[in-house]
Amino acid sequence: MKSFEEFKESRAGVDPSARRMTEYQWKQAYAAYVSSRERVRGGGGSSSSAGRRGRSAGSQGSSRGTHTPSLKSEAGILRDKVRGETAYSDLRMLVDIFAWVGIALIIAGALVSVIGYPNGMVAVAAIVGAGVQVVVALALRLLAHVFIDVPDIALYRQLMSEQSTAKSTDPDA
Repeated sequence: MKSFEEFKESRAGVDPSARRMTEYQWKQAYAAYVSSRERVRGGGGSSSSAGRRGRSAGSQGSSRGTHTPSLKSEAGILRDKVRGETAYSDLRMLVDIFAWVGIALIIAGALVSVIGYPNGMVAVAAIVGAGVQVVVALALRLLAHVFIDVPDIALYRQLMSEQSTAKSTDPDA
């Protein structure tokens, strides 16, 4: 794990707005970074431990020397790794909550429109309109997740490039 100064340097290099942060904000950001790293090392929540059990159970059944190719793309693997080590999991959860509450309100509004209007064409129009709104809400949710991932992916790629340059300059490696 990085020291406070190393964290500060790497974050300032990736996020230009971080250069304007106060010392108190830096300490909060570092505390979030440390707690997320500890949570990842400690096993996290029940979903991550269930995923580990599923992987270990699947790997025990395979014979030695065989390889089962992953169904995930390289980008998907990178996304899962970055999201597993992110300091923004609370923000991601908040985006999900707002998105699902918004979708529930859209559906409730469509149901009220269908019940309130006896004309069949108006009811169909309300359902189609609600469907379009739900699709837009889901697209905005996914877009918000992409924006949340941008700083973490940039930091991860910077760390990977630093490690690869350190390995290439290290004669013992």
